[in-house]
Amino acid sequence: MTKELIPTNDNEFVSFFQDDAAEIFETAYQNRLLKVFIEDRQGWAQQISDILFPEHFDVYQKILINYQKEFFQKYKVAADYEDLRDIINDKERDAFVKEHLLGLVEKVREMELPHERRQVVQDRAYDFFKSKVVRIALIDIAKDWKKMNYDAMRKKLEEAITAGATRDSGIDYSKDYSLSLNEDFRNPISALERLDDYINGGLSAGEFGVIVAPPGGGKSMALIKLACTALLEGKKIVYFTLELSKNVVNQRFHACLNNICINDTLQFGRIIKESVQKYNYQLRIQEYPDGKASIATLDAYLQNLYSNEGFVPDEVFIDYADNMKAVHYYKENRDTLAGIYRDIRAMSIERKFPIWTASQGNRLSQGKDQIGLENISEAWGKAAIADVVVTISRTPAQLKDNG
Repeated sequence: MTKELIPTNDNEFVSFFQDDAAEIFETAYQNRLLKVFIEDRQGWAQQISDILFPEHFDVYQKILINYQKEFFQKYKVAADYEDLRDIINDKERDAFVKEHLLGLVEKVREMELPHERRQVVQDRAYDFFKSKVVRIALIDIAKDWKKMNYDAMRKKLEEAITAGATRDSGIDYSKDYSLSLNEDFRNPISALERLDDYINGGLSAGEFGVIVAPPGGGKSMALIKLACTALLEGKKIVYFTLELSKNVVNQRFHACLNNICINDTLQFGRIIKESVQKYNYQLRIQEYPDGKASIATLDAYLQNLYSNEGFVPDEVFIDYADNMKAVHYYKENRDTLAGIYRDIRAMSIERKFPIWTASQGNRLSQGKDQIGLENISEAWGKAAIADVVVTISRTPAQLKDNG
């Protein structure tokens, strides 16, 4: 068929129409693709499931892909690791196959895949399978062209072009204008009672707040206070510390949650225990050395937390972003720092939870009774990226009085 329609000396065209059914992804990539599919919560699994061809996978990966496609068609969500284990136990009768499939599921679950690498996996899969869908459509269109069935040609081309497209069409203003008129279109998490009045009730999903203070100005304690407000409302919190040890941060949470002086926490063990038992605080504290954790490191931790415990935070705190390792480095340090803040904001949007962090004030902020944006160390761009910037200042007299 193709020889009749395409000049044989046009090798590129002939190659395009040749079937690629024999092409198999390398096994490591197949496993990465499975992981991204299973853990997706942003709608990509829905896109790719429309155009995913299992024949491009190894035997056991192919079985899991078929299970995922069936599950998605029925429930419109990807099967998680527990779902896959149940499916395998229910459907597989061969003990050897069952053992290998369960082992593959566990292997994929334990894999570490940084945040920025997930997009690479998604793009490669989408480009490959989208190309295959279009190729198949063009071959069918060529057959219809030979029969002069032009209506069928148009329909097949439209279906191929739209296959795998995102299902989220955004907001149709004429139909959806009322969405943001409802009081609950945002679900803010309270920060502090008086502060909430200025920031519309607190931060909501996809929003990013920054605390600015000079060295020793109380950045960490402010973040912990905001986290405690959320904990007392029953929210799930992840607190990353890139400056203090996790034990010191834990002690500060003891003090803040129970209104105890930090130096006295050892004397109030019983009260702290009763508080934990009463409120069952959903708090995870993770420590990384200064300059060693990138946004990918934090994202991998969150993925593992979800995979191992099913724990999805309502709010995340990073103490603090200036101590993070950059994914990309620029000539100017301020541009590198701004890149870190853009990555944090992207995580907030993609994972649909608010994030608070802190930033160091510059030398001119020390001892001032009021700190402005001009006192943010290194980067005005950090303030431009954030939704909310809160500054903390103490005069020399207040510092003397520990005020």
